[in-house]
Amino acid sequence: MIEDLREKDPVIVWEGGALRELNQVRWDDLILDAMAAAGKLEEDVQKDRKGAHWKAAFARELRKHSMAGNAWIAKRLNMGHPSEVTNLVVHSTTVLWALATS
Repeated sequence: MIEDLREKDPVIVWEGGALRELNQVRWDDLILDAMAAAGKLEEDVQKDRKGAHWKAAFARELRKHSMAGNAWIAKRLNMGHPSEVTNLVVHSTTVLWALATS
């Protein structure tokens, strides 16, 4: 991805803060797309439980398809402490695996 950006605009240095910002915008777009598909609104992020199933599913998919960290995911989806993201992702993956293999 960085190489593509450098080819399009070699004047911009895509590293450090600029790259972090670009990634966060990309991750946020993924969350917004998933929320729209699931019929979730921004207010649901605040009002639903920190460990809501849809939040765990979004976190799991975001971790699978991006380099988004637990701290960013926890803050964006109002999931509490970043370590809780790991717990919820592992638990939701285990549950899905159990359902798929039963």
